[in-house]
Amino acid sequence: MMIFEPGHNDNIINYHFVDGLFSDVELDTLKAQLRDLSLEEGQIGEGEVDPYTRRSKVSFLPPADLGADVCKKMLDAIKDMNKDVFNFDLTGLLESLQYTTYDEEYRGMYNWHFDEGSGEDKTWTRKLSVILILSDPIEYGGGDIEMVTEKGIDAVEQKRGRLVIFPSFLRHRVRPITKGSRESLVFWVSGPAFR
Repeated sequence: MMIFEPGHNDNIINYHFVDGLFSDVELDTLKAQLRDLSLEEGQIGEGEVDPYTRRSKVSFLPPADLGADVCKKMLDAIKDMNKDVFNFDLTGLLESLQYTTYDEEYRGMYNWHFDEGSGEDKTWTRKLSVILILSDPIEYGGGDIEMVTEKGIDAVEQKRGRLVIFPSFLRHRVRPITKGSRESLVFWVSGPAFR
């Protein structure tokens, strides 16, 4: 009998990031485009509004609405990160992108959660979650992204234009906003169900 010993990849239970994909002008243009969208209350699960779990405003848009150049830059960075770190079997963007705002007016936050999601027929699942931080940290207070990694709870350093990439099964949260407003673009890269 042959027994297979699974390999151990410490990087899978962690987040990674890419800086410098977009100039300030590109980020300003993207923010202006996204601010024209109609916002609704952020929901959890099957469309439930729960202010104890999530207080945010969101809007959804197809990836094509961002423009080919913006999508290509992000997808190329994600492909490289996946190849170098995660090695997940990925299909692509199978869901709309989510523009999210957290504001001090309603103490915007999102408590601990996983980014679960799969196709109705279960032929795909979310594998990588991606957050593009659109706001400069001097524009807001609080709003830290925290993740449960192999080291414990780890706060992601906030930086405008940072693309944060992590496995969708990694538990994470956004701490309450105490000043100003924090904007981000969130999306999920999917692939065949994990085996």
